[in-house]
Amino acid sequence: MNDINGEHSQNSYFEELSYKEYQKRDILNENNGKINFSEIKDRLKEIRNVLPHYSRKEIISLEEKFYDIKSYEEKLQFWIDKDLGLINTDLSYIKKVKNKKFTIPFSIEPINDVEDNLYFNYLLKWFNKITVNSKIKYFTFETLKSNLIDSGQLRKKLINTELNQIKNRINDLISNEQFFTQKFVDGFRLNQNLLTDLYDGYLTTDKIIIISYLLSPILGYLEYEKFLNQKLKNEDFISEVRMKSEEKGGKGNPVLKNYTFRKTNFFTTENLDKLRIELINQSVIEDISFDDFKDIFSEQEAPKVRSRIIWKLENSRSSTTYKRYDWQSLLSLINEVVEPDFVTYKVEIKELLKWYFDFPDNTLSNKIEDSFSDYLTIFEKNHRKSTKKMVEIFKKLNK
Repeated sequence: MNDINGEHSQNSYFEELSYKEYQKRDILNENNGKINFSEIKDRLKEIRNVLPHYSRKEIISLEEKFYDIKSYEEKLQFWIDKDLGLINTDLSYIKKVKNKKFTIPFSIEPINDVEDNLYFNYLLKWFNKITVNSKIKYFTFETLKSNLIDSGQLRKKLINTELNQIKNRINDLISNEQFFTQKFVDGFRLNQNLLTDLYDGYLTTDKIIIISYLLSPILGYLEYEKFLNQKLKNEDFISEVRMKSEEKGGKGNPVLKNYTFRKTNFFTTENLDKLRIELINQSVIEDISFDDFKDIFSEQEAPKVRSRIIWKLENSRSSTTYKRYDWQSLLSLINEVVEPDFVTYKVEIKELLKWYFDFPDNTLSNKIEDSFSDYLTIFEKNHRKSTKKMVEIFKKLNK
C-alpha cells in the first residue's frame, strides 16, 4: 500500500515539475514577460472603445437573426457585417421572466478546434484591416493590390520587383516577432495555417486574440505575395516589348498599341485625381469621373475605357464664330503626365487622342486627321514647352 502511495506521490511530483517547466516556456503565460501583454490589452481596449454601441432592443433583433444562421463561418461573417467587433465575443441582455432577471448571452466565441481555426482566420483578416500596431508600418492586401493595378498593365519585371520588395517586408516582420511569425509564414505558403501548429498549449479565446493581433500585420503581405505568384503562374501580364527608342536612349516612354496611355510614377492615384479636379476647375476639361479619367492614363486595354475627356480650352485665335481649341496645351498635358516619345509613337498617340479625347463640338477627330503632324511639329520646335495655362496647373499640383 505504501509502495502505491509512494509511486503516486512521485508521479504527482514529476507531473507538477513538468507543468512548471512548461509554464516557464509558455510564451502566452503573462508571468514570463515574453510578450508585452499590457500594451496589447491597451490597444484592444482602444479598438473596443470605437466599436458601435448597441441598445438592448438592437441586440435582441440581431440575436434573432443570428440564431437562424447554421454554420459558424456564416455567423462570423454576420458578426463582421453588423460591425459587432470580433474581439467582442460575448454580448448579452437582461430578460425578465416571472419577476426574475436572466442574462441572455449572445456570443461568437468558438467552442471546438474547427471553430478555433475559423475564428483565428477571420480575426486575422479583421485585425489586418485596422491599425493594430502603431510601431509597425504595414499595408492591407487590398491596398497593395489597388496600388499595383493603378500602375497600369502588369509586366513580368514589375511583378518580380514587387515580389522581391514584399519578401523583404515579410522578412523584416519575421525578424521583429520571434514567437509565431516564421511558423505562420511557412504554414501560409503551404496553405496550412492551422492554429495548433503555432501554439501547442491550451487555447482560450483570449489567447487566439493575442496570437491574431501579433500576426495580423504580416497577413496582407502574404496574401499579396500569393496574388503576385499567381499572376506569374498564369502569365497574367503583358509581354515586355523592347523598343528601339529605349535601346537608343529615346526621348520618352513607349506607347503600346491597343492600350491607353501609361502615366509616369509621379502621378499616383492621389496626384492624378488632383490634376483632374484642377483641370475641371480651370475650365480646361468638362466634368469627368475619376475612374474614367484614370483609365485613359493607366494603360488599360482600349475597349475598356468608357468615357472621353472633353477638352474645352481654346487658343488665342478662337472666336465666337469659329472655335479653335488649344492643341499645344493638350500636347503639354500628355507630355507632363505620360512623357511619351512623340516621334517614335506618333501614330499611336494620334489614335489615342482621337479615341479618348474630343472637343465640345465633336471636331477633334476630323482636325487630328488633317493637321496632327503640324500640331506636333510646332510642339517639338518649341521643345515641348508647356503653355502658360498648363504651367500654372502643374505648378499648383507640385506644391
